[in-house]
This record gives sequence, C-alpha cells and structure tokens, in this order.
Amino acid sequence: MRVEGYRNRLTADHFELMRIPRRFWGASVSEIEPLTRKVIVSYLRQLDDMLDRGAGILLWGRNGRGKTSAAVCVAKEARRRGASVLMVTAAALIEAARERSTEDRQLVERVRGVDFLLLDDLDKEYPGDSGYSERFLENLFRERGANRLTTWITSNAGRDGLIERYKISMMEVLKEMVVPVRMRTGIGENGDEGENHRDDEQKKLSDQLLAKVG
Repeated sequence: MRVEGYRNRLTADHFELMRIPRRFWGASVSEIEPLTRKVIVSYLRQLDDMLDRGAGILLWGRNGRGKTSAAVCVAKEARRRGASVLMVTAAALIEAARERSTEDRQLVERVRGVDFLLLDDLDKEYPGDSGYSERFLENLFRERGANRLTTWITSNAGRDGLIERYKISMMEVLKEMVVPVRMRTGIGENGDEGENHRDDEQKKLSDQLLAKVG
C-alpha cells in the first residue's frame, strides 16, 4: 500500500518477490546515460502521479545499453513507496502462460494484477506459429491499460520493429500506456550508439584477473 512520504527499506526478500535478478539489485540512476537519465529522473519526480495514471515507458535500444538497469531503478522506487512490483522476461511469461502449472498460473495472475510490471526483453520470446504469444500479450496490455496499471517494457526493437513483429492493434493499445524512449550509451564518432555496457563489464573483469597474474 502506497503511503505519501513513506519509504520501505528494500531487503533481499523484496527483490526475490519482485523477481529482480541479483545482478540488478544495485542498479543506480547515476549509472544511466545522461539523456535517458533526464527522462528517468523526471519520471521519478512524478512517480505517484505516473502510478495513479498507469503511465509507463518503453525503453528500447541495442543490447548492453542499460535498459534493464534503468527500468529496475524505477521499479525499486515504486516498491519503496508501497506499490506491488514484478519483473519478468517476455520469454518466461509466454512459457508460463503456455505451461499452466500451478506456479505458472500464479505468475500469470501476478502479471495481470501487479501495480508495476517490468516486462523485460519484449520481442525475444518464441513466437510460434499459432499467434498465441501475440494474442496473449495484446490481451494482457489491454487489460492492464484498462485498469490503469503501470507497465514498463524493455526491448531491442523500437516502434517500427515492434510493428513488424506484432499487430497494429497491440501497438495502438501500447500508445495509451507507454512512451517510447531510445536508450543509448553516448554517441560514437560515426553516429552509432556508442559503447556496450557488457563490453565494459568484461574489460573490468579481465583487468581484475590479469592484475593478479604474476
């Protein structure tokens, strides 16, 4: 339950209930690239209003740009303020919806009703041949939008890429729920999207290991 001015102190139990992987527990706004950070900070300043309106963001961009970390920063603050929060990849959600075990059904019900849903890696789920994934996601977004429940989405694909993968009707539903924000990590000399965070992490680990050699 959200209480104005009150902040929960997040514990390991909170993170596990939210299904946030351990590598993202320490995600910080200060680590977000400057242009996107301005959007995130603006959203956080209006967080209570955003949650009341069910307004979210679609963070999109190439791999390793920090999309998930940025979204987790907002998810953590929503939970601190008492909102129920859940993070799940699109692939895991579609698999749960298909399997329908007791645990799977519980996950799908949480996805439908949680105050703040972080749907990670939309467009990486297996599409299949029946169109089930697309129908399930469209119905989910329609239901959450109608109930003004906040949904954040990360994806490698922008609006045009998502339109190619999904129906126009789903994208029309998302128009009322999320604002698309392109995630970059600086701009390279040739106008590309700059460095990959995963390359940075690999270099840090390599440097640490090599420092112990000899």
